[in-house]
Amino acid sequence: MGVDLGCPTPAATLDECGRVAPVFAGLSHERLDREGAVPWPCPHSDRPGRAKLYGERFATADGRAHLAAVPYLPPGELPDPDHPLVLVTGRRWAHYNSGSVTRRSGNLQLTPDHADTDTSCPEYKVTAVRVAAL
Repeated sequence: MGVDLGCPTPAATLDECGRVAPVFAGLSHERLDREGAVPWPCPHSDRPGRAKLYGERFATADGRAHLAAVPYLPPGELPDPDHPLVLVTGRRWAHYNSGSVTRRSGNLQLTPDHADTDTSCPEYKVTAVRVAAL
């Protein structure tokens, strides 16, 4: 499924990342097996990584972060009677957004008001049944 990117293994993929993005150049599967966690960015295999990507300055000509406001765009689809739920993947505790980098969770939390499977929304029925089985 998908396009063959020419990297037959995860190790080969990480090696290619190191070739095209210097912040990964010091990482390898062998090093991760040997040392465990390696702070990122890690541009050199013979030195420890750094805990911060931009500690003193950003990678811009003046060393400052260049920020821009983005105009608000409304959601492409709003809740309706057939699909009444909105998935919110906001921050929880100290984890950034979904926590995909910092933790894993197989749980989905629903409020008691939404824990009723009597609905015409097929996606909701499947979710409610799976949650009830937890």
